[in-house]
Amino acid sequence: MKKLLLVALLATVPSFAFAKNFAIPEKNPVATLVLPDDWDADTIDTGVEVTSKDGEVYIAFETVKAAKIENAVKEAIQYLVEKGVNLDASSMKQKDATINGMQGAEIDWTGKDKDGGAQISLTILEASKDRLVMLTYWASPEGEKANLEALNKIAASIKPVN
Repeated sequence: MKKLLLVALLATVPSFAFAKNFAIPEKNPVATLVLPDDWDADTIDTGVEVTSKDGEVYIAFETVKAAKIENAVKEAIQYLVEKGVNLDASSMKQKDATINGMQGAEIDWTGKDKDGGAQISLTILEASKDRLVMLTYWASPEGEKANLEALNKIAASIKPVN
């Protein structure tokens, strides 16, 4: 009976509740986030890279020293170009961004990759006085729409380590 009750209770919990927690970076973190279990996540030296289950959304969450942000942005754009993403420079829009108290900026572009249209962004958040969290985002417009709920939950889960 207890086993049946536990199964019934687990069935009522949203699927996102069964998720993976990550520290950005794993050693000496400045932020944490939660990712869906069914997304493919790989820990990297500076954080974590994740791809949606359908392969339509890519996000890298990395820590960057504030003094090295210009280099990090160049490297992120170079990475996207190496992956076949063409940014439409005329579409660039910059705006302020705040996620869970971390203030920063977001730069958005439209573009194309080998499969068609792409939504691209770089978001830089101040996680501590000298360390930032940089999100490199690349998705198909359809993938962005299909994964919007998960993307909103991921964004809401990004928190600074105090």
